Amino acid sequence: MNSAVSIYIPRMSVLWTENDIKQIMSYYRIGDVSNVDFTPINKKPGFAEDYESELMSAFIHFDEPYLSPDGKYNCKSGELLMEFWTTIADGKVYKLQVNRDEYWICLKNKNPVKRTFMNIHQVVENGRHLESLVTAQAEEIKNLKETIEGLSKKLEGMHQVVYQLIGGLYCQRTQEGILNEHLQTIGLRTNYTTILADDTHPSRQWPTTRQGDENRERIEQLEEKLKSLEEDLSTYGVL
Repeated sequence: MNSAVSIYIPRMSVLWTENDIKQIMSYYRIGDVSNVDFTPINKKPGFAEDYESELMSAFIHFDEPYLSPDGKYNCKSGELLMEFWTTIADGKVYKLQVNRDEYWICLKNKNPVKRTFMNIHQVVENGRHLESLVTAQAEEIKNLKETIEGLSKKLEGMHQVVYQLIGGLYCQRTQEGILNEHLQTIGLRTNYTTILADDTHPSRQWPTTRQGDENRERIEQLEEKLKSLEEDLSTYGVL
């Protein structure tokens, strides 16, 4: 299957028209031009047209010659300036003198754009529509990112509160298994080795609160002291 051919000219005067270029390419036996895409130089991204320049770039597309499967440029009618196309095929620059004061630097178009049935105005208008959608989406993404960052900070604070609350419900020494299981459930601890079977607290997996554990220890100590005192008093015959 034969492939369409196009070249790229990075600099030319804005006074040139598509018809001018067709005549020049025909005059120098370079080929028959199908269409020309003009583009501004150093244009900023987007579809704004607030640029002023005396120069422009051009992508020139040809009906002939065509690139055959063997990689050669061929023409069905007329004789080609093969020096031009040989230079282009080698990826080199061909300087085409178009008048006494100006020459064009001709290069191979490495990434030709496929033709479309839409005219240039429709393409630009569709591009502007897409540009506005991208801008709106970028603003929405920015707002969502700020919202997520705010929620992340709140969630971090909530984790700390929950961590403190759960940590205060269980004895750190005798209920480590159930404590770590709860902390893992809410994502605050992973890869713990203590299991519930290791818990030695009399209340097992039920909350006791640290304060309750401390009071329980104090009560047990007081009971031991009272028992010892009763034994002493009984020994001396007081009781």
